[in-house]
Amino acid sequence: MATLNPSPIRSERWTLVGIILFLTGIVVLPIVNAYWPIERARWLLAAADNALEVSKGDDTARREAMTLLDRAKASFPDIENTLDFARISFRMNPEETDRAIKLVLSMEPSRQVHAANALAEMRLETQDFDAAYEILAAGYPAPSDRTPIEQNQLAYYAALANRDLDAALAGIEKALSDPELRSASFLDTKAWVLFRMGRIEDALAAIDEAIEELEGEVNQIEFPPAVRQKIQDLMEGKEPFVKRPLEDKSDPLSSFNRNFAQVLKSLVVIHYHRAEILEAAGMLEEADQEYSWVQDRGFNDFDRLY
Repeated sequence: MATLNPSPIRSERWTLVGIILFLTGIVVLPIVNAYWPIERARWLLAAADNALEVSKGDDTARREAMTLLDRAKASFPDIENTLDFARISFRMNPEETDRAIKLVLSMEPSRQVHAANALAEMRLETQDFDAAYEILAAGYPAPSDRTPIEQNQLAYYAALANRDLDAALAGIEKALSDPELRSASFLDTKAWVLFRMGRIEDALAAIDEAIEELEGEVNQIEFPPAVRQKIQDLMEGKEPFVKRPLEDKSDPLSSFNRNFAQVLKSLVVIHYHRAEILEAAGMLEEADQEYSWVQDRGFNDFDRLY
């Protein structure tokens, strides 16, 4: 029986395929080797974040999140210097304010404001106003370089922390100096700074102006008819905003679209601020009316209205 010899053409083909695979490996493998640790670390961060979301204070889930963070660092040590890592770590270790500030300051100037906003908001949600203000102040530009929005944000955090109030007032006054930028949010910040300074009459004048401005802003927003009707009901205190039992801890914002929820929260916070200012002014009956206005719209936990 004759012996079959491999076809020269087929042999050349396999040789060519081998060369292509070899060259591809030379190019691809270093890339995969470089990026795989980064992607794995990011995946582990996402898993840690998810573990915290579902933990609801459960120690087992928190330990799992910590283990995932350690594995992420082992996979790619530089992940520890990213905002995502800091955000997750900060949730578990809120006392690490100095570390958060150090991270913000280590970033490029173009990223510092975003990082400061993100980390400061986390402390705001836990009502650690001092830490929130310190982080924000560290990440914001010098006063002369701040945008009006940054002036407003920092002044509001200063009022919450009761810190650097003279500088805060100067900043918000500067933001309000342009008539086109005048807004309910800015006026509310001014009122809250003045309130913290003990200038109650000035604070009351500013908060009244804020309410008037916000109601005008609401009327200018284009909402679908059904949402517009909800807003009208809100302004008039009709159902579903009234007669919530005080023990009801449900979130009145959960069933509304984002824009409407923001409007509702803004209205409620400003009316709550007015109640606080009226109470400080000794106008107790008017203050009770404002507190009732807030409660009638489903907000019974005043500690969350900062």
